[in-house]
Amino acid sequence: LGLGGTWIQTSYNNNMRARYASVGFTYDSDVDEFIPPSPYPSWSWDGNEWLPPTPYPDDGSDYGWDEDTTSWIEVE
Repeated sequence: LGLGGTWIQTSYNNNMRARYASVGFTYDSDVDEFIPPSPYPSWSWDGNEWLPPTPYPDDGSDYGWDEDTTSWIEVE
């Protein structure tokens, strides 16, 4: 193709590099995986998924993330 740079193969069926690479993903060569972008700046990558600094409430209500307060806000 004549394209320069380093190319990393990805796979739709997730048997390679943990997940299919999409726009915004980064490649972590230490673990040989594509990492999806963080949904919010305050969230942390645990090696498998992005986690909020405050766990999602388990009371049956619906919540949305509020980055300004780094907490869950009940939505109706």
